[in-house]
Amino acid sequence: MIDEINEGTFVSRRPGTPSSSGADHDSTNSGNMQPWESAFNKMTEEFRSVLRGYADTEDAEAVKPALRQYIEMLEDLYKNL
Repeated sequence: MIDEINEGTFVSRRPGTPSSSGADHDSTNSGNMQPWESAFNKMTEEFRSVLRGYADTEDAEAVKPALRQYIEMLEDLYKNL
């Protein structure tokens, strides 16, 4: 995954969710960050965006797949450090 970040080819592995390339600000382009920091920030921004879609739901079960995907992405990042 770090290589994907460095090459600019990282794509969220969350199924059914569009890329966040249209985000208002992209923290992954900071020249002062380590590649893992950029990856973490991008994942977190994508996850927050997904969670906003569930803001009005009382169904916690609906959030679980998004949370599981975020956990898996963090585990991938951890393994690649």
